[in-house]
Amino acid sequence: MRKVFSISTINPDEMIGILIDDQNKPEEEHTHEFIEIEYVLSGSGVQIVNGVEYKVCKGDMLFFNIGDKHSYYPTDKMEILNCIFYPSLIDKEIFDIAGEDSDKFPPLITFSGNEVLEIERLITAMRNEYDAKESGYLVVLKGYLDILLVKILRAARQKTNGNKSTLSKVFNFIENHYAEISASDVAYFSSYNPSYLSKMFKDGVGITLTEYINTRRINEAIRLIRETDYSIEHICNLVGYKDKKHFYKLFKKATGVTPSKLREEK
Repeated sequence: MRKVFSISTINPDEMIGILIDDQNKPEEEHTHEFIEIEYVLSGSGVQIVNGVEYKVCKGDMLFFNIGDKHSYYPTDKMEILNCIFYPSLIDKEIFDIAGEDSDKFPPLITFSGNEVLEIERLITAMRNEYDAKESGYLVVLKGYLDILLVKILRAARQKTNGNKSTLSKVFNFIENHYAEISASDVAYFSSYNPSYLSKMFKDGVGITLTEYINTRRINEAIRLIRETDYSIEHICNLVGYKDKKHFYKLFKKATGVTPSKLREEK
């Protein structure tokens, strides 16, 4: 049974907690009844979020919403800062400040250069406030949390724009090579982890990479059936299918008729 971390993990009088995990041990899959932000202070490892693996190192930040499935293991001694808090601490205005395209927190944000120094100054200040618990510390922590959330959402918006550029290159690559490639070939071309690219593609396009490649092949097969006198078997090979039965199955699923029937209609 999957472990569930209860909201009672957090002091209800504070509604937020700042913890350091330096045990350097694997964490089994679990979910939370609260929101968690993790920042990798040092080392490296693999974070698995809702079945997607992310290789992480210093400068990487992860956002886990309520119900997200999460586990991780270190590949080099890894120290993590955890910020856990009640969802009610996120104001609606946070999303409005970040813009309409940033209404979703991404599971992973990578900071680099001066951004790393800025983020680390921020989370260090949060940690110090939480540990010292001086008068008004919760007010200060809430302010720091607001700043951190806005920075995450701004970075997400920049990442979204980067994803659009990546998908544009992926579309061009598929267009030029659809008859000879698989989803893993596209991942290799794009230099992305296959599972990460698949998720990015599904989120951006609405279907999987494999479904998109098959759709492009079937569309080309339809064009060739209508505009040429090539045999169905030759068209099957031209669009990248070696298994004729598999081609017929996908074709009928997409069009409602067999290739031969479509040719008769032509």
